[in-house]
Order: sequence, then C-alpha cells, then structure tokens
Amino acid sequence: MKNVILACVAVLSLVGASCVKEPEPNAPSDAGHVRDLPRARIIGGDAGLDTVVGEVADAVSDVNASTDAGDGGPAPTEAGPVDAMVNLPDDLPRPPPRPTTQCSNGEDDDGDGLYDLEDGDCASERDPTESEDRAPTACNNGVDDDGDGVVDFPDELGCAAAGDGDEADPPTPPACGNAADDDEDGRVDFPLDPGCAGLGDTNESDPPVAPVCGNGLDDDEDGQVDFPADDGCDSAADQNEDRPGGCGGSHQVIDLNAALRGADFYEGNLNDGVEGFVGTCGGNAGPEVVFAYRINALVGAVEFSTEHAETELPTVVYVRTTCDDPRDVGCNRGAEMAPGTHVRVENPELGVYYVVVDTSLRDQAGRFRLSVHQVEAPRCSDRRDNDQDGRLDLLDPGCVDEADEDEGDPATPPECADGIDNDGDMQIDYPNDDTCHAAGGDAEADAFCALAENLLIVGPAGGLVQVNTLGLADNYQAVCGGQGPEQVIAVLVDRPATVIADCVGNNYDTLMFARRVCDDAASELACNDDWVLFASHIEFRADVPGLYYIFVDGFAASSGSTGVDIVIQ
Repeated sequence: MKNVILACVAVLSLVGASCVKEPEPNAPSDAGHVRDLPRARIIGGDAGLDTVVGEVADAVSDVNASTDAGDGGPAPTEAGPVDAMVNLPDDLPRPPPRPTTQCSNGEDDDGDGLYDLEDGDCASERDPTESEDRAPTACNNGVDDDGDGVVDFPDELGCAAAGDGDEADPPTPPACGNAADDDEDGRVDFPLDPGCAGLGDTNESDPPVAPVCGNGLDDDEDGQVDFPADDGCDSAADQNEDRPGGCGGSHQVIDLNAALRGADFYEGNLNDGVEGFVGTCGGNAGPEVVFAYRINALVGAVEFSTEHAETELPTVVYVRTTCDDPRDVGCNRGAEMAPGTHVRVENPELGVYYVVVDTSLRDQAGRFRLSVHQVEAPRCSDRRDNDQDGRLDLLDPGCVDEADEDEGDPATPPECADGIDNDGDMQIDYPNDDTCHAAGGDAEADAFCALAENLLIVGPAGGLVQVNTLGLADNYQAVCGGQGPEQVIAVLVDRPATVIADCVGNNYDTLMFARRVCDDAASELACNDDWVLFASHIEFRADVPGLYYIFVDGFAASSGSTGVDIVIQ
C-alpha cells in the first residue's frame, strides 16, 4: 500500500509541475483617436487602431537559463522540444485548435459544392450546420458593403466566413490576413496556408485532414500538385483540384509556362487563333491566341510583352484572371509604327492568369513574339520572413518601407518597434501608431512636414476643408509646378482606398499635388494644375493605411482661398 501511495504522489507531482494557472487575458488598449500634433488642427474623424494582446505560448525553449520570466517555475537547463503548455508573456501567439463542426470538418455536408467557411450557411467555424439555406449576407452578396474596394469572402479582410454578416475590417488583422505565420507551419495567410479559407479567417491552424489543394497529392492526376501549382486550386485550403470553367471551350489554351521552359519567348501566329474575345482597350478586329500563365511564387510584378522585332502587325494584349470574363487586369495595344505592346501587373496574386494576344487590324493577322518578365518583390514586401525573426515585411523592425531590400534588424530597435509610446499619444509602434508607416520607422513623433505652416489633418471620413494661402510661405514644389504659397493637409487613411481631392469655389489659379511622405519630393503620387478652368483635381491610390499629404498650391505665384473636397473611397 505504501508503494501505491508513493506512486500516486509522484504522478500528482508530475501533473502539478506541468500545469500553471492561465494568466488573465490582457484587456485591449484603446488607441481610437487622432492625436494632437504641433501646428496641427484636426478636421476629420478617428482612425486609431485598437490592439488586443492575446494569450501566448512558449515557442522557444530557454537554454541554461536560471529562470524563465512568467513561467512560475525553474527553467530547463538544456534545449528541449517546443513547449506548448506554459504561457509566457514574451512568446509568440499560438492559434487555438479548430472546433469540429459541419463548418470546420472539411466536408460538403449539404452537397452544394461549397465546403465549410466558403459555404454561405456558415457564419464561422463554430457554426454547427451547413444546411440552413440562409439569405445572402454582407460577405456573399456580391456587394462591396464597407466600400473598401474588396468584395465578399474570401478576399475581404472583414469576412470571417462566407456567411458572416459584417464586411467591415477589424481593427486588428485576423490570423489569415496579418502577414504572420501564426501556426508556425512555414506558410503564411490566405491563399498559401491550408488552414486559411480566406483573408478574414480568424484561425490559421491546419485542419486534421489536409485539404485537397494542400495535401501534397496530385488528386486530379493532371501532373500538377496542390496550390499554386495546380491551376484548378483557388487556394491551399481548396477542396477541389479540378479546374472549372476555363475558356468555355471556344479557345484552345496554350500553357505558357510549359512553352517557355528552355525558351525566352513564344513564337506564334494570329492566323492560328480564333475570333471571339475583345479586350477593354480593343481587339475586336480579328482572331486571338489565348495563353494560361501560372504565378507560383510571390513577385513584385510580371510583364507580358510583344515588343519584339518579330511581331509583324499591331497587337492588343490583355490579361485576365478568368478566361471568359471581359474584365481585364490590364490591357494595352500597339500601333502601326510600333506593333508590339506590353501589360505589366503589379504585385500579382498567386494563381493562373490568362494572357490574350489579339489584333487591332480588321481581317489582318500575322506573326508575333511573346515574352514574360518577372520582377522580384523587394524583401520588405515579398511576404517572406527573410531574416527568420518571425516578422514579415513592414512588421519587421528591419523594414523602413515596402521598397526596402533589407529585413535585417538594427542593433537598437527603432522607435516604431521598441514597445514604447515614444510620442505619448497612447499608440505604440507600427501598425498601431498612425505616424509609423513601418516597424523600421525611426520616429513615432512628428518628424514630418518640417516646413509646413498651419498643418491641417483630415480624418478617414474625408470632408470639405477651407483653405487660404494668402501670406503663407512657398516651401514645396511639384513636378507640375507650384511656385505659390501652399497649405498642407495631412489625410489619415485607415484602410486601402482611393483618395480624391477637388478644389471648389476657388478665387485664384490653384495647383494641387500629393505625396506619401511630406518632406520627400520623390514620394509624389499625383499633381494637377487646371482640371476645370483654374480648379485643380487629383486622385491617387492609398494602399497602405497611414498619413498622406495634399498640398494646395498656386500656379506661378498665385494665392487665395478655396475649398478642398476630399473623398476617401
């Protein structure tokens, strides 16, 4: 009996040593405001980002450490396996295991061809059934409900599932759209991670049974395995490798990847093509030849070109993500004296692109040469952890901006990644501090617009701003002019958007331009002198949330008053 009791005590001791009290969850820190800036007057609303600090789990064992802060007990004395049991405040977040419901079991339970989160009857992975025949929701109605330019699941960051009723983007990016490898499987976010059904999916952990497009098998026996190599796969979480649709049987599609193996270009003849497609910039005159080109790795840009001496007659080149969909990703056309042309796709998503070479001359076709050139993405925008520190791209302290080619961390953490509220605005580091455009930013404070007078700030809602440049200084110029005094307006953008600004009711000859960085002339985004009479108009894309700068200037030395109508959409 004594031996039995001792054995029980030993077992209980082991159990007790492996269990620690869960820490209280940290409360979200509210950064929902625009801070007051020196020389600044706030015109618009609030775009501060709230940060929720989640529960964390050990990702790296301590080596020869005497104590492990937050562990509640002695640390191991030698390297050991990954510890997934003890919660430490300084470790990486670990996603929760997936629940087992009809909306997370990898099956098409209601037989409608849609699996789990892609089924409109699933509002989340915890939804018990796929078979409710719900009415369309904001995340599957084909409408851009939140006006951010992205429509529905799986592409909308605010949609956790196709049945989600709210498309609005959350303050903190979800696990499948945060540019981090949350489940530490070497694959990041949608569409690369088999655990991600969409960008808004909140759980990156892989399902118990690997999806068809992420299981390492050639399920449809077409010689292509999984996403992105198999063009029948929309993502690594896709449950079907069979390619639907294609070109509808009207055109024979040439595999451009295969054609370019061992060759720098493809030699073709439009006389061998079929007439039926037309691009947004032309091509309704004669036959076309259709190619499928797969992008299997993240690149900065891809360019399809017929600008070669071997191209005989003016060509029209257009690129699509769906062959028989008339909406083009890009379209361009040649001319009689320069028959070749090209289409460049910036930051293309992984997957299949259909490249159509068409003619702009009726009843005339001839030979053409087609080439493809891929441009590597800068290391700070390639969605890879180049320095293997667990942080990607703009979230890496080694990245100053998207064009930065070095992710290596500096010896001293920059202000935008040091964990300190350096400027006292209750917003800490990138991406929570709106003056930090990347984790590598060297200042959280107002180190911008050093020469601007009476800086104005407009919030994410936009609005009409009244400006008077009389008596102000001429400190900034643009490529289209701007020798008059100027008023600088800082526009706070809280999501990828298009910014449009128009001068209205002006009493002088205006000139207006925009920059990404206030004091950096090379960051100019748009410039216009006269749009209608003497009123200026600019429009630019703001793909990264943060501050953008609009300069209300004057032609020659003109000055006066004007309204500036700013729309963010």
